[in-house]
Amino acid sequence: MAERDDKAGQAYWDGAWRDRPLPPRFDPEATHLTACVDRGFDRFFQRAFAGVAPREGALVEVGCGASVLLPYFGRRFGFSLAGVDYSPDGVDQSRALLAREGVEGDVRQGDLFSPPDDLLGRFDVVFSLGLVEHFTDAPGCLRALARLARPGGRVVTVIPNLAGAIGAVQKVLDRSVYDVHVPHDRESLREAHAAAGLTVTSAEYLLTVNFGVLNVSRLRPSPRALLARAAMRVLVDASRAVWRYESLAGELTPRRGLSPYVCVVARVGESARS
Repeated sequence: MAERDDKAGQAYWDGAWRDRPLPPRFDPEATHLTACVDRGFDRFFQRAFAGVAPREGALVEVGCGASVLLPYFGRRFGFSLAGVDYSPDGVDQSRALLAREGVEGDVRQGDLFSPPDDLLGRFDVVFSLGLVEHFTDAPGCLRALARLARPGGRVVTVIPNLAGAIGAVQKVLDRSVYDVHVPHDRESLREAHAAAGLTVTSAEYLLTVNFGVLNVSRLRPSPRALLARAAMRVLVDASRAVWRYESLAGELTPRRGLSPYVCVVARVGESARS
């Protein structure tokens, strides 16, 4: 993706994916406690994709480096899959994850702002996770995403909720990670989609809490790094305590302050694709 307003840049993501083991399978059917995160996402995707013809739709994930969701989208919804990422290491990991699960997908190294012509106007769903918030011009990023959608297709955007507690803690633990993001809450992300010419059909916070989205992996070995990792373990344990309570008493309502994710689903018209 173009470096013009990308606060992270390719070097950041090359460092994130290089020489890292493949992440575990995304599995909403697992029974362990942390699978409640996967189940929460699964329920969201069922709402977001409602009405797309089953076993016939096409989905592209933009910023798909090391994506555990691409194979899940193929297994769960039967989408014809594609992915685009500008990190060669991220592309390699995505291809390996698809191969690990025996799911077919066309994953390419490429630039969101000048994608291959054969991807334009092709997809029922254009999905991104943790992409839009890295761009200072969010509507411009969303307009570029919309160009990949067919008329009437959907742009489904998920970002970390750095306008809440996640962002406040990330600043303390490792400010350099926070600084490559532009914080958005539900309303500002909704407004960015509208400014891009998209018709927003839903905007919501997803999940009650998940401090596991904090990132301290870039800290060099030091006493500060040890303290940051210890603090993160405490916060992750607190998240698990909430999930355990919810498994017994029912899900709590996600709130701006603690919810780890912001999600928007929007439809694409001709004006947004131009």
